[in-house]
Amino acid sequence: MVDGENSGEIFIPPFRGYMGSTFKILKISKIINYDYLLLVFKLNRDLYRNSKIGAAIPHLNKQLFKGTLIALPPLDEQKRIVDRILLIDPNIDTYSTYENKLMKLDSSFKERFKKSILEYAIQGKLVKQDPNDEPASVLLDKIKQEKENLIKQGIIKRDKASNAIKTSNDKNYYEKYINIPFNMNNGFWLKLNDIAFVTKLAGFEYTQYISKNLVTDGVPLFKGKNIKDSKIIYDFENYIQLDLSNKLKRSQVNKKCLLTPYVGTIGNVAIHNKPGIYHLGSNVAKIELFNGRNKNILEEFILYYLKSIYGYNELTKHKKATAQESISIEAIKDVFIPVYSINYQEKIVQKLDLVINKINIL
Repeated sequence: MVDGENSGEIFIPPFRGYMGSTFKILKISKIINYDYLLLVFKLNRDLYRNSKIGAAIPHLNKQLFKGTLIALPPLDEQKRIVDRILLIDPNIDTYSTYENKLMKLDSSFKERFKKSILEYAIQGKLVKQDPNDEPASVLLDKIKQEKENLIKQGIIKRDKASNAIKTSNDKNYYEKYINIPFNMNNGFWLKLNDIAFVTKLAGFEYTQYISKNLVTDGVPLFKGKNIKDSKIIYDFENYIQLDLSNKLKRSQVNKKCLLTPYVGTIGNVAIHNKPGIYHLGSNVAKIELFNGRNKNILEEFILYYLKSIYGYNELTKHKKATAQESISIEAIKDVFIPVYSINYQEKIVQKLDLVINKINIL
């Protein structure tokens, strides 16, 4: 046992010799295994280190050891305990070193780890698909029909050229769309424009209607800072009157949708799902999925995809390198989206909710 600065350190001498004045020698009975006793004292090491006395040369009071209680099984059992501890001891050291490294990791590692998990899930590798799920081709037809209904109602305009992609069973599928993020099984790729209404508040609308008519209460305006860390911050600075919001229906936010800044914090996306009427302010785009009576696409699934490495790369592939990073609404519409059956989307979202929560806890 060592006194002084290293008080509390315990060891078995590796050779015969004389001990200096700063050591205490503990002689033990033959009914106790030396290695077993050493383990017992190691368990009390913090107690010894925190019980130093003396100012010039800190040391330990020998009464401290005389009062130590020792669990004393038979000698053979002591030896078995020592053997087992020696067997796992290297693993303990390895784990302790690894744990210390983990504690020093910054939050950026956690986010990269999350994105890797999301990437794995979006590829269909985290959750098994049910062969009895609705075929992807049926879902594709539903999405196309939903979009056609909205066109007929005058809610959206028909595209000059359809971006719709056939199911992945089409023999020309990968040859025609060589820039898709990854190959899929039992699913298909669509452009975001084919599954959602993507829009913003036009510049002239803000100048002509919004900026001149701001009020202190009414319909809140979403700004870029209202979307942070994949969450909506419902803390608003500016408002417009309801009648003005109703005149600018295209940029009104009155149902569940995804919001994302297209200037500044590019790649930050969150789901808005709060009752009431809101409106897009400057630099914020809304992604409103074509979901009518039937739920075809989950906003949560799209959010997880856009937060993954694949989705982020897609969302930022047309990013403009200016003083403030920016992307156009056309660039958002051009994002490739993987589409699975609605049941499989739900399973992926449920699994990711569970896994991401555990990552946050760890």
